[in-house]
Amino acid sequence: MVARGEEATAPARMDANVTDADGRYFLPLPPGPAEVTISAHRQQPVTLSVVVPEGEPLVRNLVLEPADA
Repeated sequence: MVARGEEATAPARMDANVTDADGRYFLPLPPGPAEVTISAHRQQPVTLSVVVPEGEPLVRNLVLEPADA
């Protein structure tokens, strides 16, 4: 999950998605390997390397750390 109203992106596809009020997001990706970057204002971004399975969701929950001042 990411902070409310923040973005989850997949850089290679340049897709973006804003979270809902509970911090949930849905980012449709084709099956196969992908890099997904989660970022939020004043937080350190996190990039995940994932393999998206065919025909089933891939769930990743994360906590972003505050950015250095």
